[in-house]
Amino acid sequence: MSTAAADITMNDAFPAPAAGLAEASKHTYPCPEISAAARVRIGIQRVLEEDPGGRGFLQEHGLRLDPSLRWSNCFTSLRGDRRTAMLEDVCDGLVRAVEGTGVDSFSHLPELGNYVC
Repeated sequence: MSTAAADITMNDAFPAPAAGLAEASKHTYPCPEISAAARVRIGIQRVLEEDPGGRGFLQEHGLRLDPSLRWSNCFTSLRGDRRTAMLEDVCDGLVRAVEGTGVDSFSHLPELGNYVC
């Protein structure tokens, strides 16, 4: 018997806590090439993959993430102050969402002692 939880892939479950946070940022505006929510999801996936460079990441994973991704519209869009501020809002929202959950799987690592994980 299939359950809804069993049907969710890691690619869907891992970024789920960030859902809606980009759209809630006061630094988000409609972008015809890559939406704020897609930018967050692509950024999370970029960290999870082992590709050493951005071009390699797009060549290997770009089509399954968003067929319209190109180096120019994906990575050059990261340079703006507004986009950085939106990502900071998402980060702050994620921290608030997980605070108080009592789960810190990385507490045993002294290198991460200064970070909320």
